[in-house]
Amino acid sequence: MEDKIEEKYSIRDPRNQTEKDREYSHQMQTYFSKSIGTNVDKLRNFTKFVPRQSLGLFLAKNELFQKIMNVHGHIIECGVHLGGGFSTWGHMNHITT
Repeated sequence: MEDKIEEKYSIRDPRNQTEKDREYSHQMQTYFSKSIGTNVDKLRNFTKFVPRQSLGLFLAKNELFQKIMNVHGHIIECGVHLGGGFSTWGHMNHITT
């Protein structure tokens, strides 16, 4: 088996991860690195690589965004960590305007 690459910036608490969770993470990293295409190609086809839970979260944010589009105000996200949620709101805003 290859050396395992630990998730360096995971928001998941390692104390709550099972061995199966860690193995899944390792397999996804291996699958991503061995798949054809550049990293940009892979990012453009992100649904092939993202866990379904992360895709579900992305779609839930889209649903929220659709519901508040006509509400005056601002979206505030506290604790942006690596910026994924923050970028999601920004992209959705630019797509719909």
